[in-house]
Amino acid sequence: MIGSGWRTRLADARARRAALRGDLAGALEHFRRAAELDPDGMSRWTAATVSVDSKSEWQRALRLPGFEDLRASLACEAAEYFSLSEEEARAALEAPLPAEWAQDRYDAADVRELFARDRAFLFANLRVAATDKHLACRSLAADVFARAGAKRVLDYGSGVGNMAVYFSRRGIPEVACADVSKPILELGTWRFERRGLAKPESYVLGESSLPEASFDGISILDVFEVAPEVEAILDESRSALRAGGRLVLSVGSACASAERRWLVGRPSADVLAAAAVRFGGPLEIHRVRHRVVCVFAADGQVP
Repeated sequence: MIGSGWRTRLADARARRAALRGDLAGALEHFRRAAELDPDGMSRWTAATVSVDSKSEWQRALRLPGFEDLRASLACEAAEYFSLSEEEARAALEAPLPAEWAQDRYDAADVRELFARDRAFLFANLRVAATDKHLACRSLAADVFARAGAKRVLDYGSGVGNMAVYFSRRGIPEVACADVSKPILELGTWRFERRGLAKPESYVLGESSLPEASFDGISILDVFEVAPEVEAILDESRSALRAGGRLVLSVGSACASAERRWLVGRPSADVLAAAAVRFGGPLEIHRVRHRVVCVFAADGQVP
């Protein structure tokens, strides 16, 4: 017998899709005005096209040497880092988030505190490497930085380093990580060392500032859904980019659901409008499933 919970999940999914459609309609209209884009053609709006097979490239980049299965590789990492048996590690990776994460209300401070102290979020971040449905966003960001000749790239909201490891495997010489949680960054650093990769610079957001004019590229993917401080994030990122640098950001629906009440972000239109004010119109706009990826230039130039 199928439980009634599927109706709630379906309603949540429909609400997120509807919210995203509304957000993006407003955002694209803002871009038309801010960048004087063709109101009929929207020539910069394209389906994502990436240079590699996103899934195979991602799994190859994230797997430890000697592993053919990404989930098994992640379980091995969790077992080593947390001193668990393989069975315990697999169980932790598959465990649902604690009920505390579905409390009635959250604000930004709640989210930061949970992310910083709850080990369940570390396991959830590791698990995402094997369940991510937006790998084309990752490949697209790496392609943008490759085309721009980026040598030093920051992943803002890096979590346990999935994206940073991917960037390193894709050939970016220097990779840096920034997140609100020191334990998350420590695990990310260990994962680089475990793979024999150069140790990334790490920045604990809220405790240390990003260095000015230091990065050729900054990615902000899947961050604004949990971070309502949109203007502050974009201002800090703009300051940290070198002249000619690229910012790649993604937006989706920030709607919370019964199981995902930590989604406290602002509407996508707010994020993209704030980015356009600071960077000018986007160089590129890509549709990736139910997400949008935008590329901005540090100097605000629009070709």
